[in-house]
Amino acid sequence: MDVLLAPAKLNLILEIVSKRSDGYHNIESLFARISLYDVIHIQTLPSDHIEIQVKFKYQDICEKENSVYRAIELFSLYSGLKLKATVDVHKYIPSGAGLGGGSSDAAAVLMYLNQKFPSFSHNELFNLGMEIGSDVGFFMAEAMYALVKGRGEFVEPIYSLPKFRLVVFYPHIFVSTARVYEGLKLTDKTAGVNISNSEDELSALWFNRLQKVVEGFLPEYREMLKDMRNSLSKRMIMTGSGSAFFTLWDSDLDWRKIYLLARKYNCCVWCVETV
Repeated sequence: MDVLLAPAKLNLILEIVSKRSDGYHNIESLFARISLYDVIHIQTLPSDHIEIQVKFKYQDICEKENSVYRAIELFSLYSGLKLKATVDVHKYIPSGAGLGGGSSDAAAVLMYLNQKFPSFSHNELFNLGMEIGSDVGFFMAEAMYALVKGRGEFVEPIYSLPKFRLVVFYPHIFVSTARVYEGLKLTDKTAGVNISNSEDELSALWFNRLQKVVEGFLPEYREMLKDMRNSLSKRMIMTGSGSAFFTLWDSDLDWRKIYLLARKYNCCVWCVETV
């Protein structure tokens, strides 16, 4: 079996620009890949019929209704290849957390398949990925940072930014993406995403348009973030539509406090860097 690493992402900045006619929203966002990974064990062989087996460890995910299965299925259908695929996904990135694990898994599998069975140009593979999820295109760019616009179809890699170390928290709180977008008031928005090359200046710009919406209808989430801000750092930024959030690492952060707060609010916590 071959082994693939699929990194998580953070939205360092997330602005919602407008609602689209297809029901999605146009965004402007600064994406960052981070050193939290799903590990994918995959074996693929030509066959006389399509046979896909996907199993997940550490999270309860349906064997067929997932992004990895969909990626292999679409690759087979569009390429005309009949593949027998056996996949074991060690799922370390929490699902539904705003960390992009499912999209990253799909991107890793599509790029692997196209390397092993060359069938598509980069643009064709990119478009295939966008059929699976809005964040797949970012992961296919294989950039540490990118400015992402539209539904996710416009990805502009950024190479001038420094590496960051961050602390990422995942509370076991379910956030309905549909409900978040329903509660968003698009008249209250900034003009766009500003990016600075200075670490201090850029981190001061970190922002998520959806965060106040989530804090508005989930009082337990709002109180948890308030406690985190008072105890650890004033900058606690949600990623995606939640519920994971992060802060910039600095030497003044007290790991004992981090541990106690994570335990208090039943959070997973990771110290990561951009990759």
